Amino acid sequence: MLRKVLYLGFLIISIAGCYRVVEEGRVVAYYTPIWDTKGKRIYFIKRVKLWRTVVPSKPFAKEETQYKWEYYLMKCDENGENLETLRVIFKQDEYDGWGDTVFLAYLGDISPSGEILGVRIGDDRGILLLDTIGESEELIFPWGRKPYWAYNYTKIIFQGVETHPGIWMVNRDGTGLQKILDEGEIEAYSDLNKKLVFSTNYGKTLCIYSLTGESVDTIIANFEELVPGITFSIGADWNKKGDTLIWIETPCNYTGLVDDTLALWIWSEDNDSIIRVFIENDELAKKVVGADLRWQSWGEYLIFTDDLNIWRVKKNGTELKKIVTGLYEENGRR
Repeated sequence: MLRKVLYLGFLIISIAGCYRVVEEGRVVAYYTPIWDTKGKRIYFIKRVKLWRTVVPSKPFAKEETQYKWEYYLMKCDENGENLETLRVIFKQDEYDGWGDTVFLAYLGDISPSGEILGVRIGDDRGILLLDTIGESEELIFPWGRKPYWAYNYTKIIFQGVETHPGIWMVNRDGTGLQKILDEGEIEAYSDLNKKLVFSTNYGKTLCIYSLTGESVDTIIANFEELVPGITFSIGADWNKKGDTLIWIETPCNYTGLVDDTLALWIWSEDNDSIIRVFIENDELAKKVVGADLRWQSWGEYLIFTDDLNIWRVKKNGTELKKIVTGLYEENGRR
């Protein structure tokens, strides 16, 4: 329906009636960052949430909160500079009453030729192929999450959904579906050693599954016993040689925030050892709840997100830096 809207302060008059805007805001968030295979570019999703609370002019009418959503495919260099929008993934033109969008975008992995694996939930949901210039988008499989390239980019390993739990693998063209594990959430995959890192027990247990040996090894039996008193959110990745695993430890519950709660854990396959490396810069570290950790290809940097900003840090825990900054704005105030 066409509307002609006249703004007079917070009073908006339209053919649908009159209402008063009592609150407006927006959140600009950056998440699921991935390195290209040379470790020089970072691709990620930008999500914009706009909302307004309105009071209709009808007698005894209640306040109503309305929303609009926008999703974009973005890229930048390793310093967070030369930020560029590649593709509009989804953009609402009108506000609606949904408090949470049924549309979600996620980036999982990238090939040397620039084929990006992504996930879309909403209309035409499923696992997608995107390119690095934002021109093409191809639906490969109708469901799944956290996709990774496997077997020299001929197959895709991915996590199931509620109706199809477990971890699965499919050919690049969407054929040949097979289940790998009955349960688990994917944390990382290395095609060099054909090993999959996954968590179970509501994120409390961290394991490695070998696709060649079809065996499971437990790295961390229970994170709650590892550091008592803190509940963890885990983001993990292999180095490109596939012999070292690194993950980030961050508290999920804000009541647990204390000094030195942001740390890296490095597991070496050679001697089956684990070391804990605290991330320096206490004032920044205490404000970060990280996830989606990715290791720079043949490099020294890691990137991760707190679901608003993108951060970079060296694997020795130094040089923590926010390289892409999100935004929270309410009634014009940040």
